[in-house]
Amino acid sequence: MATAILYRSKHGTTLKAAQLIQAKLHDKIIDLYNLRHHRSLSIESYDTIIIGGSIHSGRLQSDLKRLMAKKQNELLTKKLGLFLCCMEEQPKSQHQFNQAFPEILRNHAICKSIMGGEFLLEEMNFAEKFLIKKAAGVTDSISKLKLEEIEYFAAKVNAS
Repeated sequence: MATAILYRSKHGTTLKAAQLIQAKLHDKIIDLYNLRHHRSLSIESYDTIIIGGSIHSGRLQSDLKRLMAKKQNELLTKKLGLFLCCMEEQPKSQHQFNQAFPEILRNHAICKSIMGGEFLLEEMNFAEKFLIKKAAGVTDSISKLKLEEIEYFAAKVNAS
C-alpha cells in the first residue's frame, strides 16, 4: 500500500499537519508533496491520497483547487482523505471546508478533518502581519493546531 499526501503550505502549518499524519500512518510508502514545488504530479501508483490545504483570505490555495479539478475522476478511484488548516471555529470552519473541497470529493472521502491552525507571524511578510494583526487582533504567533484531530484522522486512514 502506498499513500501520497498532497498539500499546500505557505507558512508551515499545513506542512506540520501533513508530517504528523505521515508519522502516524502504517503504509510502507508515504510520500509528501508540497504542490508549491510539484506542479505536475502522477497519483496513479498510490492507493490512498490525502489532500490538505489552508485558508488564506477566506480561500483555499488555487493550485490545490486546480489539482482536484484536473484529477477528480482519478481521485474518485482512490481512498481519499481531506484536511483543512484554519483558525476559524465551528460553524465557520465547516463552511470554509465545504467551500474548499468539491462536494463529490467530500462525499467520497473516507475521512475529513478540520485541524485548527496557526498564525506564525515570523513566517509572514509585512502585509500579512499587518492584516492578521488588524483583522484578528493578534500580536504574537499562536497555535491552535488540534493534535487530537490529527491523531483521529490518521487512525481513520489506517483503519480503512
